[in-house]
Amino acid sequence: MKSSGSVLMRLTIAIACIPFAWSGSAKSLPTDKAATASATGKITVNGKTYGIDLITEPRAAYLRVYPSEGSRSFTVPIHDTQFALALLADRRYSFLWSPLSEWTGDGMQKFRALLADQAFVQMQSDRPYRPALSSNESGASSSTRAIIQISIALLRIGYAEESKNLLQNSINSNPMKTDRDQADLAMVYVRLARLICGEGNWESALKILDDGTARLQGSPYALNFPVNKAAILAEAGQSAEALALIDATLLQYNGQPKKVKGSGSTALPGSMRQFLWIRACALNGLGRHDEAKQEMSRLLQIDQPQMSSFVLDRNENIRLRAAICMRDKQAAVDLIVNGLLEDDAVHEDLTWLQPAYQNLSSGRDFWTQIVTDPRIEKITAVMMRKLPPEMTDALNSWSAPSAQSH
Repeated sequence: MKSSGSVLMRLTIAIACIPFAWSGSAKSLPTDKAATASATGKITVNGKTYGIDLITEPRAAYLRVYPSEGSRSFTVPIHDTQFALALLADRRYSFLWSPLSEWTGDGMQKFRALLADQAFVQMQSDRPYRPALSSNESGASSSTRAIIQISIALLRIGYAEESKNLLQNSINSNPMKTDRDQADLAMVYVRLARLICGEGNWESALKILDDGTARLQGSPYALNFPVNKAAILAEAGQSAEALALIDATLLQYNGQPKKVKGSGSTALPGSMRQFLWIRACALNGLGRHDEAKQEMSRLLQIDQPQMSSFVLDRNENIRLRAAICMRDKQAAVDLIVNGLLEDDAVHEDLTWLQPAYQNLSSGRDFWTQIVTDPRIEKITAVMMRKLPPEMTDALNSWSAPSAQSH
């Protein structure tokens, strides 16, 4: 649900939960057609029917997908508990609920233990174990991307302290000798700040960003920090400070070459979206509603940017973040409904629309107003299975408030 953003290459504003797409997580599977399926069914995505096999092995589970009769199959790994929960909450996948629940174990504890083992083994490697799913990951080197991915994996199974320690150790060990080192350092600082902010400790998150600013003083990648800081301030209701900071940062950004000589720093398509949503939220918080509406109007006019080598934030995610920040229930519900009506292969939205989901970062009362809106309830009554109580801890990453990331 949370959006991520970049204004320069490797310059990240927040962490995203990117909706699943077959192409993003799929791997070609030309030789494993003999694997025995635990469940078999079909779903339709964008008018196209896919055959789906659930394959469960002692230490892995995945979907084997057949685009059409006679077509080459590919696999979609069930790589974490949140993706497994999305399948278990989606009525289209009811054919695999029983065997997948059995494989993940009671309350997903068996899958949690497996993921913990894998994460700690992965720490010995400097290679990412999946494609990048956010601008934060896209902007990092291979070894740092691996660290970020492991930290996310640990966080999602309730190992928050281990996740923070991993990121802090990366910060402490960064030699700061090359442009690449600076970019990686910025990415890890931002990841750590967002993790701490997700725990509800926004003041400590701001301190992390201040530390990053001091350490990367003079680096083009240091623009990461005031933009992230302004976003956190706006969401925390510190509107005047947020507006002053984002305006000063925008002046700095506009005055900086979009391709910094001697640096990998490059302006990304759609960068202005990030400044616009933060300004809109801050202005709204100050009661300057007409100006806030003008910024949102500008935001809505920007087409979805494209960049093959970088995961860019979806317009819908940025707009939803702005709506929640501004406590605009109408806009938030419209965006969520439109997202649910999209013909996605998997609706990860169905996890955070669960009644037991603890989204405290956006205010519990406001979030309850959103998920109980009649339009959302009408759609979820058809699309969504209410997850059983034993899955509540897994739904909230074994902690509340939960820091749902990417």
